[in-house]
Amino acid sequence: MKRIQFGPFNKVLELDLSLEIFFHNATDLWGCNIDEGQEKLDTQRSASLIIGPAGENLVSFANIASGSRFLGRGGMGAVMGTKNLKAIIALGGYYRIKPKNQPLFDKIKKKSMADINRNPMAIANRYYGTNANVTPVNKAGMLPVNDFSKGSHRSAPQISGEKIKEKHNTKYHTCKPCAIMCGHKGTFKNKETSVPEFGTIGLLGANLGIFDSDLISEWNDICSKFGMDTISAGETLGWVMEAGEKGLPMQYFPALAVRLVDFSLYTKTWTAVTGISISNSEFLKAGERVHVLERYRNTREGISKKDDTLPVRMFNEGRGCDPEGRTVPLGRMLKKYYKIRGFNQNGRPTKETLGKLKIKPAMASGIRMTPV
Repeated sequence: MKRIQFGPFNKVLELDLSLEIFFHNATDLWGCNIDEGQEKLDTQRSASLIIGPAGENLVSFANIASGSRFLGRGGMGAVMGTKNLKAIIALGGYYRIKPKNQPLFDKIKKKSMADINRNPMAIANRYYGTNANVTPVNKAGMLPVNDFSKGSHRSAPQISGEKIKEKHNTKYHTCKPCAIMCGHKGTFKNKETSVPEFGTIGLLGANLGIFDSDLISEWNDICSKFGMDTISAGETLGWVMEAGEKGLPMQYFPALAVRLVDFSLYTKTWTAVTGISISNSEFLKAGERVHVLERYRNTREGISKKDDTLPVRMFNEGRGCDPEGRTVPLGRMLKKYYKIRGFNQNGRPTKETLGKLKIKPAMASGIRMTPV
């Protein structure tokens, strides 16, 4: 939408994608929260994307709702808001996606499932949801506690996947047809709702010194209704709470893979679905090319080493749970990372890296080149 200068419109609209594209006046949806907006959308529609008041008001971490799932930690909801675009809806039933080689796809799927079902972390996430990560992360001293000032807490077991399953009688509420099935729902204060994911439990919970799963669920639902990313919201609240404790003036408010299966199964699945053969090395190179192309375009927009950073606390304060008081040696880490990736000292892909991946400046046309 940005590249083709799509919007902003002079009135609130709804974009309808079916066999053709239509725009509908959506003034009656503006101001509605996510739940209200979804109720008003045509129930015959098979899918929709919609923003809430956070997106309308251009909150920098506003996201987009798709059913009970959300996307856009980077503020995609605010992008739609700037366009006066409240929702995107699409009719279904026009076509079905079928693998090019169904027998091969079925064979690889069977082997992938066997690998997933043997993986301890996959099993833990299936049984306890993503909050299966709370206990090991807490033990490792990596749980965000009190605005990241600490890495563990004795009350963490109260928000662990094990405790939430026991306390809230959870059951599957997963993305179909996911093999992991880490999405769960349960009963919180006599209301059945989605279980807050690990990121939400950490940032809206432990990061704020809260270990009450009912309260975290309530705040999770509030963020969902308004269309706000829970992780960024939690970190923002954490900073504000600590700033208040330290008497800081609010004008300084800050701007805001685990391998589960045999890697070859990815390439075989690609071949089964598309009919295009690809080797493991070619598959990895394609992934590298996507990453480097994205980085290249970002650097042409002005992103550089200065933006690859962390909160100041990480550099001058050790974690309370670390007896050695270690801090993050980011400069040394970035230097090594840039070298591995094939970037220059300012974090920009080198000409050699672009050439190796056959990336040409024309692929990022329309953006003025700035000197390094």
